Amino acid sequence: MENQRFNPLYVLSAALGILLLLIATVFFLLKGGSKETQTDGTKKTNPSPTLIRIAPENQPTIEATSTGALLGDIPQELVDLTTQKKELRDKVPLKEDKFTIAFDFIADKFVVLLKDPKTETRSIFETWLQNNYPAIPLDRFTFK
Repeated sequence: MENQRFNPLYVLSAALGILLLLIATVFFLLKGGSKETQTDGTKKTNPSPTLIRIAPENQPTIEATSTGALLGDIPQELVDLTTQKKELRDKVPLKEDKFTIAFDFIADKFVVLLKDPKTETRSIFETWLQNNYPAIPLDRFTFK
């Protein structure tokens, strides 16, 4: 037999090939194993179909004894007051020659700004109020 010598280049290339094959195998095993585990830590399963049955309630229904509405007639004074108050509130700010009317929603009153002289202007306002909105009393106004 002839004495054969192994070329070191062949031995080195074979060793590198085996090393690359080993690294690739380890890489794919680790990569494939991570697919089974989810990132959020929960296990995904498909739910099985379930039947939902609502149990009938056999409790008696309680009927209402009243609607809560005020049974009876509303006095005409209250109807007139409410209607005139709404009409005047829809017109504010109302500017006249001697006074100006605004509405304070917090106090639920009209605010009257009187011009000087205030005593004469107040009597002019009261006359105007009696002619235009007679159902609204003076206690629904504050004067400034």
